[in-house]
Amino acid sequence: MQWRKKNEVAQMSEKTFPYEFHEVGGIYPFGEDVNGNVVLHVRIRLFIRVPPILELLKRYTIYHLVNADEMAARKGRGWILLLDCTDTGFANSDLEMANFLVSVLRNYFPSGQKYILIHNLPWFLNAIKNVVFTMLPSNVKRRIKSSNERTITEYISLANLPDYLNGEGGDAYRVIPANVKTTVQLAKEGTFKLSEDDLQKVAKYYEKVRDIINETKKIS
Repeated sequence: MQWRKKNEVAQMSEKTFPYEFHEVGGIYPFGEDVNGNVVLHVRIRLFIRVPPILELLKRYTIYHLVNADEMAARKGRGWILLLDCTDTGFANSDLEMANFLVSVLRNYFPSGQKYILIHNLPWFLNAIKNVVFTMLPSNVKRRIKSSNERTITEYISLANLPDYLNGEGGDAYRVIPANVKTTVQLAKEGTFKLSEDDLQKVAKYYEKVRDIINETKKIS
């Protein structure tokens, strides 16, 4: 309860976060695994460290973790975290964010979170994975599984996979709520403390991510 109060979880809603966060679709709930557990997807390739919005991104992650946990509870099920590492590089790896995610999962979601599925981890990121593993207690390590294009359907059926993972679920996961404000609008009204220089950096990040999304659409 103290953690939720500190992070103002009760005050979070879709409108707490900018339009672009929803547009990008870097983290979102979609479908279920073969056991009926809610799946929370994270597209690691869409994460690039941008300091001005890093703390906001952490809050957005908390929002979705809590949302997935509550969705699963309403269904009488658990939830899983799918970390899609397809086409990721060193620019997408960030030990601070990894440590943040590990800490939150370990300390605040001990029961509802059933397992973590690491999908398509490139071999050159194994060293970073090993560092992260040293932070984990044994009970969390046992919940970590791996998959690739051939084995992912052992965990999630094609019907519950999005288009960019060659699934049959299309792009219904990209839901942009009505009347959400853009990053610029939220900065101008004072909700976000971002300078003009910060806004330029953030705009470049959004542009790069949109290019990745459009490229993925063409391939799929």
